[in-house]
Amino acid sequence: MKTIAKLVPAVLALATLAACSTQHSATTETVKFSDLEPGNFITSPRDPNEAKVDDTGLAIEAVRLGEFVPLPMDVDPSYEFQEQTTPRTRVTKGIPGSLSFVKEEEFAETLNGMTVGWMTSGHRRISSTAGRQGFIYVFRFESESDANAAKLRVLEKQRRPNDQDVTVPGVVGVSSKWNGVDLDAWQTSKNFLIGVRVVDYLSDGPDGALAFTASAYKKTSEMLAAYVPTPPDKISKLPIDTDEMLSRVLPSPREEFRLNIPDAAVESAHASLGHDYRPRATAKALSDAGVDIVANDGKTRVYRAANATVTSKLIDDLLEPATDYRKPIDSPRNLPNARCFQGKDDGVPSWAERPVCYVAFDRYVARVMSYSTAELMQRTAAQYILLSSGR
Repeated sequence: MKTIAKLVPAVLALATLAACSTQHSATTETVKFSDLEPGNFITSPRDPNEAKVDDTGLAIEAVRLGEFVPLPMDVDPSYEFQEQTTPRTRVTKGIPGSLSFVKEEEFAETLNGMTVGWMTSGHRRISSTAGRQGFIYVFRFESESDANAAKLRVLEKQRRPNDQDVTVPGVVGVSSKWNGVDLDAWQTSKNFLIGVRVVDYLSDGPDGALAFTASAYKKTSEMLAAYVPTPPDKISKLPIDTDEMLSRVLPSPREEFRLNIPDAAVESAHASLGHDYRPRATAKALSDAGVDIVANDGKTRVYRAANATVTSKLIDDLLEPATDYRKPIDSPRNLPNARCFQGKDDGVPSWAERPVCYVAFDRYVARVMSYSTAELMQRTAAQYILLSSGR
């Protein structure tokens, strides 16, 4: 392979290397970088440290925690949809989260002493208000006393005049209330504060919400038992990148950062599902393709599959849940192996509206999104160059 590489001009990325090694894409087209049109987007791998929120390493530790926090679909497979108002799942001292009746600017004070946390959500119908919604929160504190104090502050913030105290069956130490629509439950376990929220507009009583909450606490306890926190003196040394995944993901412009905070990360396949609109379908697609890690940065996502032979099917499987809502469009000029789509004219859910392209190189699959088709073509070309340059 080294001999072949010397014969190929540096400007060429040969997807045909599959003929020599299963570690490269099976497509037969040759892609010449100089023929692609990436616009002003970067085409050289960046320093991944540019994506750091700060130098504490807490944002990276929060991602580690995310591997051990269930999604609602892990509790009940019918919670297969997700439409968060914000894609943010990790929280730290410097990254505020979102809780019912706790304003974002009050988050740090309300959860004083919290070091890292992870939040997931899901709902049972494609429209989030047409069925029950579930939310799971796991926050790690510096001490048990900090966790207990934060629990009391959250309970006070969420208290409403029509609240009814309810008991979560089979789970001890939980403070929970029902107000006719929402059920909020909070429990401390050592230095963790664990919350479950259920929103149910259709049921007459809390029984369904209580059953989900009980199962959610059981599942969270099982998964969290496997989490080994990074020692405090080593958190700042946690690496932000793996296999150049983050350095080769097209970065979001700073003006798109929420609260001016970078949200790029390399996550486990499970943790990455916290950003996904169809997590159950995506979980199966990632498992079938042997995806172990996923890099996220705003509109762009890169999956690392087991090998190059599965990338085409992975793209098919990632696209399948949206086939009723999307129609194919032309791929970027001179990048024929990219597959691009936009929302159909009518009845398209919000998560399927934006145009999207998928493109593979070697064992990597990139999903690129944008608000305009013209920008999408440039982003996809730039992302392909980033994935393949020098490899």
